[in-house]
Amino acid sequence: MPPDPDSLFEQLLRRAPLIAALLAAVAALPGLWLPFLADDWGLLADAAQGSLARTPFGYFRPLTALTFRAELQVWGPRPFFFHLTNLLLAAACAALLSIVLRRLTGDAVVAALGAAIFALHPYHVENVWWVAGRADMLACLFLLAAFLAYERWRTTLRGIPLGTLLLFMGALLSKEAAISFPLLILLIEWTRSDRGDWRATRIRGVLPLAGLALLHALVVRRLFLGAEAFANLRGTLPHWIGNFFAFLAGSLVPLHTEYLEGHPFLAGFLALVVAGFAFLWAHRKDRPDARLAATAAIAFLILLGPSLLSFQERYLFIPSAAVATILVVLGRTLPQQVRRLLGAGLSTLWLGSLAWHAIAWTDAARVSTHLIEGLRQTSMESEAGGILVANMPHRVHGVAVAANFRQAVVLSGGRAVPIKAATALDLPSSRQDGLAGGFSGAITRSADDLVVRVEVPAHRFSRVVLPLPGKSVAKDADGEWEVTMEAGKLQVRIPLPARSALRIWTADGLRLLEVP
Repeated sequence: MPPDPDSLFEQLLRRAPLIAALLAAVAALPGLWLPFLADDWGLLADAAQGSLARTPFGYFRPLTALTFRAELQVWGPRPFFFHLTNLLLAAACAALLSIVLRRLTGDAVVAALGAAIFALHPYHVENVWWVAGRADMLACLFLLAAFLAYERWRTTLRGIPLGTLLLFMGALLSKEAAISFPLLILLIEWTRSDRGDWRATRIRGVLPLAGLALLHALVVRRLFLGAEAFANLRGTLPHWIGNFFAFLAGSLVPLHTEYLEGHPFLAGFLALVVAGFAFLWAHRKDRPDARLAATAAIAFLILLGPSLLSFQERYLFIPSAAVATILVVLGRTLPQQVRRLLGAGLSTLWLGSLAWHAIAWTDAARVSTHLIEGLRQTSMESEAGGILVANMPHRVHGVAVAANFRQAVVLSGGRAVPIKAATALDLPSSRQDGLAGGFSGAITRSADDLVVRVEVPAHRFSRVVLPLPGKSVAKDADGEWEVTMEAGKLQVRIPLPARSALRIWTADGLRLLEVP
């Protein structure tokens, strides 16, 4: 007797948290074999030294730093286990989101599909595959748990929601973007069909949460960061609006930030038109779904607000929970043919974006592995008092490689020696090195100096980062090099004899900078 399709579907819905967790884990699986990249080194070095209150980049995220320190003490600087922790965090967030959506909507289908879409958003690659992206996931996990604790408190309304406050504090200590949680709870209370004791939930529920948020923002952060507590609140209103439109576009069509940053208003406007059409259709055909989608849209704005200071893919991790809900709710109100067409289009774009991210991160990982190992080996040479790289990779395929290389070398088992870069380059792939004419053609040597010619066309994923644009000549303060720039072409002159071990980056790895 064949299985009952309805019964099978019900079983899948009951296992929605597990399925969402598995989807998130599968999407994260290739990242287990990546090395540490870019900001990872600075964060781990600070954690190893016991510096938990302030990140190397001026943020107050002690709980995230504490996880790094604990892992270093358990298994040392082995990237596989750090990535495994990120994978488990992503899976836990997807599973909890399914439970939260079921609680909020009472709809098993919305909960299951919303969590599945959340688990597969391509921008989550930056959170899961990059150890430094952990803060968003840790904060998200605490916020989801805090909501469930709040719901449990709401059934009795006894005292204040102490468990919720403790979990909310955990989210704040993981990443400051969690500060919008009280507004989210207020929105949910306002839109409930049965508000219950509205006065009690506001005074004994929302108000303590808001008080904790203000205490964290105005007192705790200032206590540990001093005058730099609000240093990251930079930018102008047009800049923030541009970031909003870029995030809006990336929510639906998750192209790399370099694509969207060039035309954020156009891309965001097109996404807004598509979303607006779906909202209007839902309003005409199904008012309950329209109200739910509108609530999720406001939740998206609330969750996204603290991240508008900068457009980074990893910042969409928490707000994408609302995006997933909107996509499911609006999608099922559309005509079947339209739903299938849009579903096929978005699925193709998302899967293509996931594949592109996998290629890009693997490409950058290959460069970082060879670069750090080359620097480590050079540092172990007895005569190396410092290392000078003529053409240091900065980004590869749009993924950051640049780091505090001295800390990276020490954590990798090398010696603590000064490491300098005469130029820093964004390269479109690991096969590029920016050398004009290849390794042999780009280098000339005389009795007085050594000259390296660099040429990096300015286009997507490709540019000269250092020296800063606008200068015709840039010099090292210690006189170790001079860079002359003209029409996108650079000439690095290094006086001889050099005080540092000279190296050059090539597509084959870090090499000794000399001419046979």
